[in-house]
Amino acid sequence: MLDDTLLVIPSRLSSTRLHNKPLASIHGYPMIYWVANRIKRAKICNYIVATDAVEIQDVCRRNNLNVILTDHDCRTGTDRVAEVAEKMDYKYYCNVQGDEPLINTDGVRQFIEQGRVFKNTFVQAVTQVQGNKTNYSEVKVAIDSSDNIRFLSRLDIPFDRNSNKIKKYKCLGLYLYDKDFILKYSKLKEGNLEKAECIEQLRCIENNLNINSVKVDFDSMSIDTPEDLFQARSLDIGEYYL
Repeated sequence: MLDDTLLVIPSRLSSTRLHNKPLASIHGYPMIYWVANRIKRAKICNYIVATDAVEIQDVCRRNNLNVILTDHDCRTGTDRVAEVAEKMDYKYYCNVQGDEPLINTDGVRQFIEQGRVFKNTFVQAVTQVQGNKTNYSEVKVAIDSSDNIRFLSRLDIPFDRNSNKIKKYKCLGLYLYDKDFILKYSKLKEGNLEKAECIEQLRCIENNLNINSVKVDFDSMSIDTPEDLFQARSLDIGEYYL
């Protein structure tokens, strides 16, 4: 296990597109159960669910999952991780979104190991976009030749004007930060770009902080809409469990 790293699963009750989604039932268990129990069984490092809701806290406690209550007013999952960092002392903090019940745990482990080479920065897992249809729930990234992220948008970026068929990448709900960075991030102001796109990484762009990307060879399914939930319920979760 990575003893100097804490894996934090932010989980808030309110959601504009899918009401109370952490509690949405998938094969008899709430979504947050599938995410947290999957991470627990993988034994990558210590973990904790960080939530603003006693309902989510109760689910975790009933299922012997580590959980901590955080401020209801945290603006983003990264802000919620920052609150945990103020209370629990680790060198690194890995953020796994609480709406990814099929997260690839081997991929999470590899991402953490690769991301730990970066210091005092936001480290973002990215994977190649498949297909041509734009999914506005997915955050796309513009990456330079040094794998730094220069911009993020829900639109299809970068625009391939000359049809060079360049590879395009999107964000996964998987981030890594060291303690110095995460505490600094939480004190930054939310800018107009972040407000417009609802993309927390844009706070770094607007405050001239670097974002490093780590390219991974797996995709993940986040549950953002009723359609996503329907699809998750149609899958055999057990098939993906280990």
